[in-house]
Order: sequence, then C-alpha cells, then structure tokens
Amino acid sequence: MSQQENCSICFEGYEDPVKLPCNHVFCRECIEVALEQRQSCPMCRRLCCNYINSRFLSIAEPEEIMHEHQGEPCFIYRITIHQNAQTQFNFFEKRYVEMITEVLKKNLTFIIDPQYNDCCMRVKLIECIPVHQHQIYVCTVQNIERLRIIGISERQIKDTDSKLKYATTQSIIDNFDQESLVLYQKLHTCIDKMIQILTLNDNAKNQLLTMAGKKDEIQPDKISKHSLELLQTIQMCENGLLKWYYSTDLNGRLGVILKHYESYLNYCQNQ
Repeated sequence: MSQQENCSICFEGYEDPVKLPCNHVFCRECIEVALEQRQSCPMCRRLCCNYINSRFLSIAEPEEIMHEHQGEPCFIYRITIHQNAQTQFNFFEKRYVEMITEVLKKNLTFIIDPQYNDCCMRVKLIECIPVHQHQIYVCTVQNIERLRIIGISERQIKDTDSKLKYATTQSIIDNFDQESLVLYQKLHTCIDKMIQILTLNDNAKNQLLTMAGKKDEIQPDKISKHSLELLQTIQMCENGLLKWYYSTDLNGRLGVILKHYESYLNYCQNQ
C-alpha cells in the first residue's frame, strides 16, 4: 500500500484505493476526478494514463513482474523528429501497446529507430491517452537526444507472433575543430549577404539569424544545435534529410547547409 494512512487528495482514509505507476496511492473516486483535469500524479506530477480502469492503476491485482532487458523499448519507424520537437503517434500493434504499457511503468522514455545509419533518437512521453479498452494509445512524444545503436535484443510478446525490440545505445557527440569554425563563419557570411539581397521583413530576418546563432558562439553544443535547426529549413529528399540529420559529423552538416545557402545566394544575385 502506502506509508500514508490517508488519501492526499481528500485527506481521509482510503476508499477503494488505486495505485499510479509512480506508486502513489489515492481513493479511486478522488484520482478519477483528478486525472480528468490533468494526466499526471497529483503528488509528483509524473505523467500517467488517465483511464482509471487501466490494469496498471489498480492495486487489487498482484504486482506484475517487469521485463528486465538490456536497453530501452524500441519503436521501429522511418521518421525524423528534430531536436526538442514533438509529434504524435497512434500505437495499435500488440508489441507497441506492450511497449507503451512498459514505458508508463518505468522512465517514460523509449527509442525510435528509423533504421538509418545505426542512429536513433530517445523520446519522452509528453501525453498518453488510451482508447478502445487499451487497444490503441494516442501518444505525444518529444525528441530529447540523438543516439547511436550499439545492440539490439528481442522479447516475444505472450500469445502472439510479435516481438518487442530493445536498443542499447550511446550518445552522439559532435566533434568540433578548426574546420567546423571556418565552415560556421563562412555560413554566417553567406547568410549576411542573403539578408542584404533579399527583401525580408524583420520577423523573417530575426528568425533566420536566431537559427544561425551568434557569430561569437563557438561552443560545440551551440553550433551543433544551430546546424540542426538550419538543416530543417532545407527542402531535401527524405533519405538525404535523414542522412545529414542523424550524422555524427558536424562538418558534414555544416558543409551541406553552406552548399545549399551558397547556391541560393548565387541564384538571388543572378536575378
């Protein structure tokens, strides 16, 4: 149960108590009302499912044994979600419904593997709503980290032919050197010239300069961030965008952006 003797919502003894994934316990009626207002625990604010009859909310059932595997649950899907950006998925396959149930019980993060260059992204659940008696989960996720896959394991889903994958990963760290700085400075020079030639309103100018960053920002993490944001402005084919977005090579990203912007600058100058 809980070390507390009373429900922290009504401050009275528990009536038909239920437990959230974070292990906080409340009266069923109290938490049902609370979850209708906000999909998070009233105590710790951890995200949780708002469907009160969810099998992992009730403490009347025995504790399920968590599946211990190396790595994190992994969703295979060919998509690019840019750094810190959010997107929505409808999970309905048995293996991914199982994955989301597991993620809700643990740290609210999982891996999305676009199966490109052995690179992937770690995403965090921002919102999770089950529908049709937990046959579908509508999930909003945010990309929080780029990673490289170093290992994959599988787990058979009970009573099905499906398997849930688990990815072991390591962080991607951009290498910053003198060549990176030269490319970054060339890119700024190119952007400055474009702004002088193009008829842009102040909002458009500020947006471009914000994405490019300040000329004196030579910290690797800032240049990496700006290169990813600028890359989003380039209209490329899916595979090309994936290639450069997931690349560990900062110079490669800066180089392809500079080439694109120089071509556009030449086009503008010749008009």
